[in-house]
Amino acid sequence: MLINHCCRPPNEFHAYLGDNNLGLVKQVVSSMYKRNIQRLTQTYLTLSLQDIANTVQLNSPKEAEMHVLQMIQEGDIYATINQKDGMVRFLEDPEQYKTCEMIERLDFSIQRIMRLSTKLTTMNEVMSCDPSYLGKVGKERQRFDYDDFDTVHSKSVVVGFFVFSDLKHSLPSRFSYLGEFSPLDLLFS
Repeated sequence: MLINHCCRPPNEFHAYLGDNNLGLVKQVVSSMYKRNIQRLTQTYLTLSLQDIANTVQLNSPKEAEMHVLQMIQEGDIYATINQKDGMVRFLEDPEQYKTCEMIERLDFSIQRIMRLSTKLTTMNEVMSCDPSYLGKVGKERQRFDYDDFDTVHSKSVVVGFFVFSDLKHSLPSRFSYLGEFSPLDLLFS
């Protein structure tokens, strides 16, 4: 059911299965549904299960109801479902974020994110020095010529805190022209 949306051609399904990535694909698809439902909570106050299913591209209102119920139970959204008319009413987060318990939870989350960031940086450094990884990436990476990159203009016009390249003749009259500066002049002034 979930896999139908992202892997319609059978050869893609077998490719994910063969690469041992089918579980990852299912997680990505489930996460996509959750994120799309969360976006609906930012736009609508009330929405039918049928509209949720159509917007999120689920197969049925029943499947939409299952996703919404799961998200409510996990605390991802705040909503009520009226079983009679199949309507979902999205609610505001009841947490006021003023209690000591909530501050501790936020602090714990920040500490966890910092640890994950450190771990990710370490893994990135290790991978960037791994000869087998660099060999594989080097083969797949396309080579660029110097001409493929945008050049930086050597002179710029400064207006307030904004820097505009070669715009002195198109400045609105309310801005004054302060002169031409090299980008290095701006750094060392």
